[in-house]
Amino acid sequence: MTENLIAQWQEQRKTFDAKNVKAINAMHTLREQVQKAERTEVNLRMLVEIFCMLKMYDEAYKIFTSVMDLRNKKDQKKYGAIKYWIDNPQL
Repeated sequence: MTENLIAQWQEQRKTFDAKNVKAINAMHTLREQVQKAERTEVNLRMLVEIFCMLKMYDEAYKIFTSVMDLRNKKDQKKYGAIKYWIDNPQL
């Protein structure tokens, strides 16, 4: 199941357009599928990415803080970016 979700995520991520209603709806559908799937770290990280693409930063923050490793530079950077968008919603 996770492999199928990862394949769908890879495909939608490449073609996602925040101005295209069909693309946004497809991303929400994928989000729902990932939320129903087993709560593995891979699925949770994918869900964080989906929430960020949909500009749902509060939800992304809640999930990311449960799986992040602040010793990891990439996680530090992503944490800072999500926190920035939460603190500056008007941008």
